Amino acid sequence: IRIDEYGEPGTFKLWVEMDPNYPPVITQLTIDASPSTYNLIADTKSWFSFQAEQNKKYIIKWTKIGSGTELYDYTYVSAYRSDKTISYFSFNSDGFPNGQVVTAQETGTIYLKAEAWGSYFSGTFQIYVQSYESTITPLIVDASSDTYTLESNEIQTFYFNSQFGKRYIVKWADSFQGTENETVDIQVSAFNSDGSVYYFNSIDSGYSVGRNVIAVATENTYITVSGKVAGNNGTYKIWVELDPTYTIPSLMVNAAAQTYNLVAQTQMWFSFSTESGKQYNIKWDDSYEGSGTKTADIKVSAYTSDGSNSYFTEADSGYNTGVTITSTENGKVYLIVEGYSSLDEGTYSINVTGL
Repeated sequence: IRIDEYGEPGTFKLWVEMDPNYPPVITQLTIDASPSTYNLIADTKSWFSFQAEQNKKYIIKWTKIGSGTELYDYTYVSAYRSDKTISYFSFNSDGFPNGQVVTAQETGTIYLKAEAWGSYFSGTFQIYVQSYESTITPLIVDASSDTYTLESNEIQTFYFNSQFGKRYIVKWADSFQGTENETVDIQVSAFNSDGSVYYFNSIDSGYSVGRNVIAVATENTYITVSGKVAGNNGTYKIWVELDPTYTIPSLMVNAAAQTYNLVAQTQMWFSFSTESGKQYNIKWDDSYEGSGTKTADIKVSAYTSDGSNSYFTEADSGYNTGVTITSTENGKVYLIVEGYSSLDEGTYSINVTGL
């Protein structure tokens, strides 16, 4: 320690104290355990940790700080990798009801630092960790509907087992359309397992006819539910039905193009028969590139008969030269047609030629 004179000479005192909070006590959190309550003191930091597996997702949640009914949005949390320097997120106050999702970049410890903002806020709060899978509710296809409760600003996630090329109908009852027993107006989205395909997004009407999902793979299909208006809360129902009457329309190779009508936020499927090693050219006429008579801007994807591999995905241009594929099997190729954007709808035509 070096002392330098600044201004007039005089006397002063100097002393050294040991910091009783260093090294910090780190509280180990158990994944999916019931939340515990901790005390957080203003201008201090509390440390927590949990053991993570690489590439697994975890949801970290924490509550407001305070006591009794006096609660304040001043609990801030940061999450770090095992070196405590690289962060997953930093100084975040949005801990409830949805929390923060992290994907572990390594197998090891994730550290959490909680602190109260400012020098006036102290009290108790809760912090806990959930495995991502534990927060997702399974839906059994063709089972009776259950009632769920949505908290203010909460997003709830469901999944159901789906098979490639099968059509499922997602239905829900809420305060907007329902049995009059539901108390919250919701909006619903559905997407495939990695989020690369949205079957529909933020739809608020699904009671009478529901919304269709034609599965792009044999996998889990995910559904998210949130309030139509921020802050809404209450009860609703949601369920999934298999459409046993649905068959994928067939396109005849070398036949003339047929015109179809596409509805916004839907997919249309087609199939055609193939011979292994033979080439096929797929063409379509739409508003982006075409004859000028079609009103929908579409994109097209092509898959093998089991959906496990694609020939091409989300091609936007198919009028002048089309897209040529070489079949890998004696079987079928499945074509998926959807709007280039979620709002695109109208007419288009499509046909297949053998080469």
